[in-house]
Amino acid sequence: VPCVQCSKVLKDCPFFKLGTDCVHSCPLGFYNDSIGICHKCHIQCVGCTGPNATDCRACHRYRTAAGLCVSACPPSYSPDQNGDCIFDKDRKVDCSGQMGGSKRVDRCG
Repeated sequence: VPCVQCSKVLKDCPFFKLGTDCVHSCPLGFYNDSIGICHKCHIQCVGCTGPNATDCRACHRYRTAAGLCVSACPPSYSPDQNGDCIFDKDRKVDCSGQMGGSKRVDRCG
């Protein structure tokens, strides 16, 4: 259905605009905004409800405790079997973020 035709016929159109096409729902990797336009999700998201890495329904890689999808867990954190970044008390980091530091630290700065 052409979006122009749809929007002229019905105020509450049951379609969402994806580029120049109208779709019944935004595809995986896209979300619909308040006016019915599909937008691409953040690069770290599989599916999402908005544009940010905190709006992901699922992450491509890992999720921090704050709900942020990331490509790698922060220093001193390791992913668990679900992909959640958890604090690893045995993981040694230095404050430049490199592994194998001489002191075990919770965080730098």
